[in-house]
Amino acid sequence: MKKTLTILWIIIIAGTIFIAIHFTKPTNIEEESTKIIENIKISRDTKDNTKTTDVVIEKTPAVILENSNKTFSEYLNLGDKHLSDNYLDNAIENYQGAYYLNNNSEEAITKLANAYLLNNQAEEAKQFLINANIELPESEEIIFYLVKSYINSHDFTAAQNLIWQLNENYEDNLKYKFYKALLLTIGKDYEGSKKLFSEIISTETESYNKFIENSQKFLDAYEDFSYYTEAEDIFLDLKLTKILTEIEEYHASIPLLYAILKDKNDYRDAWIVLGYVYLNTQQTLEAIDAFEQAEIINPNKAETLFFLGLSHYANDDVDNAIHYIEKAEKVGFEDQEQIDLRLGELYLIQENYEKSAQKYDNLLSSNQKNIKIYIRTVWLYIEKLNKADKALEIAENAIKYHPKEAMSYNLLAWAYIAKNDLETAKENLEIALEMNPYFDAANFNFGILYEKQGLALLAKEYYKNAYILGDGNSISQMAASNFNKLTEKEAQKYYQTNISQP
Repeated sequence: MKKTLTILWIIIIAGTIFIAIHFTKPTNIEEESTKIIENIKISRDTKDNTKTTDVVIEKTPAVILENSNKTFSEYLNLGDKHLSDNYLDNAIENYQGAYYLNNNSEEAITKLANAYLLNNQAEEAKQFLINANIELPESEEIIFYLVKSYINSHDFTAAQNLIWQLNENYEDNLKYKFYKALLLTIGKDYEGSKKLFSEIISTETESYNKFIENSQKFLDAYEDFSYYTEAEDIFLDLKLTKILTEIEEYHASIPLLYAILKDKNDYRDAWIVLGYVYLNTQQTLEAIDAFEQAEIINPNKAETLFFLGLSHYANDDVDNAIHYIEKAEKVGFEDQEQIDLRLGELYLIQENYEKSAQKYDNLLSSNQKNIKIYIRTVWLYIEKLNKADKALEIAENAIKYHPKEAMSYNLLAWAYIAKNDLETAKENLEIALEMNPYFDAANFNFGILYEKQGLALLAKEYYKNAYILGDGNSISQMAASNFNKLTEKEAQKYYQTNISQP
């Protein structure tokens, strides 16, 4: 099995799933339903910039196109764009570019540090921030990110020592108090953390503040626990780890989970939460082990089986991923859309295109809101099943449900190209580019269209545009490949012509 999982040539999809898992108190305690997970984000990022969940992109020939040098602002803006698209490696690369142009920019430093942390590179973030702190010792924002890097590298003592040195009156007081309370929670100083969380929620602000909202979640957990007996401390700890995962402080939850499992090794829901934490911090083998422990305790819990399937998926073990997700479906996993999405992806990797198409058709019949599913399905019918008419039908539905999306017109053009109706394809590509002049995929399809018409110079110009606009993504790679192949074809034609001359 290839290490790099599949990617659609026209889109990057970071899978976001919405799942409710109910966890229970230990034996002899009445069950209380609670959500463990909302917005689980499994990002199949790889270090070679072929990000992950869909179709394999073969290595392209050496790219012969040159991109122009970027300014400081351009690096930052591109970094922000890649970060929002979950292209963390590309975001890091651009923030590094900005930092090297101005290594005294607090903005470049903190954005790069944040991207490192989101990419589970806590050690890199820590070393980088230690050096940055030497250059900008007065920056409390840099110190704050250094605190986060200590937490994510599980050096909680260093994090606590550092954050206690900060000035309580600095500009972002709520953030300071929140992480101080978080560290008290990790250290099981619950009275101290409650005091700080209470101070946070009593702060008056004119707009929404996530630290106030998150502090209330912890206080609600403490309030719920006040109704239970002292024998139920372990349940409070699990409720707190559940909140830590909800607010994506995965590393902070680990010491509490270890303490729970040390006291009660057969606590199924603690194993589930630990597996979820490992899955979100890209520790796939550890995630598999944790979910397997939960499966031993309860072999037919649908959520355990589903997450076990995702863990094998993250570990590139497609056969086991399919096995467990199919099993989760059989025992009644509640979110059928997620079953269809994941199995659609996995069947695609297995090259079982008919079964994959069936799952994507199921998704589109139940939910027309996600334009990304239209993209994937059109690609499948054009590139793998050679069913241009079916692709056209789906693209027309994309226009129907997403008329303001440039992508919809790009999909329709793609389907018409597959049917060799190049004039209609051109009309739709023009609409797509009118809606979004910087649309890499539409430029790429224009390249294909002009190449089919034998207009090599125009084709190469659009491939070049797509390469630059894609900035290293899958479109950019394929545009470079097509550009190179077309150039090679022209060269061969030129040499053949000259050889034939008298």
